[in-house]
Amino acid sequence: DGAGTKMVRNSLRGSSSVYDVKARTYQVVILLGGRKAHKCYQTNTVSALGLRELLGRHFDDDNVIVGVGEGVTGLLNVVDHRNKPIVRGKNVLVYHTHTHENNETSAAFERIGAKVSVSGKGSNLIRDGNIITATSCSDEVMMSVHEHIVQSTAQKRLLAAASSRKH
Repeated sequence: DGAGTKMVRNSLRGSSSVYDVKARTYQVVILLGGRKAHKCYQTNTVSALGLRELLGRHFDDDNVIVGVGEGVTGLLNVVDHRNKPIVRGKNVLVYHTHTHENNETSAAFERIGAKVSVSGKGSNLIRDGNIITATSCSDEVMMSVHEHIVQSTAQKRLLAAASSRKH
């Protein structure tokens, strides 16, 4: 394993289940992919519904959400407090092989108004606001995700400090 993968694994140690997580507790949620991940994220089980609700609150709180590989499918049915898909109007990178599921994923994102880019045709990572989509957990991608998270967190702290000085 490379440095980026080890960094992510170390940061996941001691992670909570979706039932125990409060949106304001974490600054980032990473949806990892893998074989058949899209089926797990798209079910209507209690855990999948809980994850969607958590991600919606996380988005509303202006926190970072990362979808890696097929983990991007975890963003599909997530809505904000106004019941609007959080990826509507956003640039999303969809991991693509030549499978039916991947083609369906692209079509599903397009149906809800996301701007879809396909992996292998340019960047391995796209950031649009606080939504980051990446093709894999390669060191390069994970280091880039880490940099985006650090930048976003620093921005939020600066805004909070400036706001508290006004009051």
